[in-house]
Amino acid sequence: MPGKRVVAPFAAEEYLLDFTRQNVVNWNLLYQRALPLSFPFIIPHATWKEKEYYIHHCPANISAEIVLEGSLQFTLEDGTRILRANELIFLPIGEPNRICTGAEGFTRKAVFGIRGFLAEPILASFSLECGKIYRLQDPGRILQMLSHLVTLYRRPPPHSRFSWRFGIRSAKSRRTSPPCSSRFSRKSRTAVPFRNSHGKTDFPEAG
Repeated sequence: MPGKRVVAPFAAEEYLLDFTRQNVVNWNLLYQRALPLSFPFIIPHATWKEKEYYIHHCPANISAEIVLEGSLQFTLEDGTRILRANELIFLPIGEPNRICTGAEGFTRKAVFGIRGFLAEPILASFSLECGKIYRLQDPGRILQMLSHLVTLYRRPPPHSRFSWRFGIRSAKSRRTSPPCSSRFSRKSRTAVPFRNSHGKTDFPEAG
């Protein structure tokens, strides 16, 4: 169905797409914008049909598009590119683009986003440029990496496991938990000797 949405200020998007055929996995990490490198979203598999399209007016991420079957047409500021099976293109951040199905009228693809101030330098270190088309010898290796990342993103938040392991409780649980016996006075925080059944203190006496 045709639609519009704003994912961030000045980052409006338009589309004619069936989202039931798009397996989108987002990394909902609050401080990911401050990370030097992150993968904010992954689409491990998606299928597009004839006349479907997506328009990014000001994309907030570098987008890596991998065509697995069929073809896609990409319209950037400097021209149009046709991406076919086993080919990859990096779409630049901040530059408008339009993506639609190619002449075959069908596409199966995978996508992942790249964000962070190290994203472009890392791509450049591998001689990869946004807007260029690259032929993939083994796209299955990239798909396997994306599958591992999807598994990682869908795990429970790490703080829950950390809290359980180290016995950290929230302030609410501390208030509602019953008071525990302690050998220290809450008021003075000093050791308070208790006498046992034999009339002696539990602490050893100084010799």
